[in-house]
Amino acid sequence: AKPRMDAALEQFQSVSGLPADEARSFLEMAGGDIETAMALFFELQGGGDSGGGSRSEQVSDVPAVDFPPWHTLVWPGRAPILEAWLLQSLKFEGLGIPQPKNGPCGVLAVVEAVVLSQCSANPNFGPDHQVTEDELVRGLATIIARCCPDAGPCQVASWSGVVGAEVNLTPVAAEALGQHLSARVADFTAPGGAILLLYTCLHTRGCDAVRRDLGGMGASLVEAPNWLCSFDLVALLLRGEASGGVFAFNLISGEANTVWAPDLGVGLLTLAEREAGM
Repeated sequence: AKPRMDAALEQFQSVSGLPADEARSFLEMAGGDIETAMALFFELQGGGDSGGGSRSEQVSDVPAVDFPPWHTLVWPGRAPILEAWLLQSLKFEGLGIPQPKNGPCGVLAVVEAVVLSQCSANPNFGPDHQVTEDELVRGLATIIARCCPDAGPCQVASWSGVVGAEVNLTPVAAEALGQHLSARVADFTAPGGAILLLYTCLHTRGCDAVRRDLGGMGASLVEAPNWLCSFDLVALLLRGEASGGVFAFNLISGEANTVWAPDLGVGLLTLAEREAGM
């Protein structure tokens, strides 16, 4: 399996011109299928309506703001947030969340996985199930609570006005999180809701803690050049720590790594692990 992956990586690099680490990320997002990876790459370069679009198309209409110091912990540089993120809500249609443009895939994958894992405990759950707002709230509360330090409250983000501009942070005790989210669920099911979840988890974990998780040196949760979710971002939402360089299995012993809490019902399995038969 590995030689096939190496050949696909070499072929994808020759066409895209990307360095190996970025090329591998595209292949992993595409499940190892080179044609899917190429389609995603060209969409993000401006080749399709579903992609990120050109740089001029991507820049939002959010008024100029003084970016807070933590802006670059989330985004790759001090630039306006791209439209792909500003448009993205967390509103379910059936079993999934529609995605207008590429970019926030990692956030949606975590929310969908956690919510559907919890819904699957219902004996009546099936392909025709419509995820309710209460089920979404339960999933969001589970994700946010994992980021909450033992001694501190959760910090729930909301827009103070225009989506993508200034945010308000409301401290909420972990035991009151579900009630608070129920009252504010419309914030998360509206455009910009995916960003609010990301901001909530960042500030609940704490900016200093996330900076340490990322190892400093200008790292961000959303990666340049195409504003895609990093593994660190996915790990923050799944584990409560922004340290994505952790495999589901120990590569030497093959045993499951305990950093992935089994009670969540979901985890992160890389393409390399799948190809290795783990």
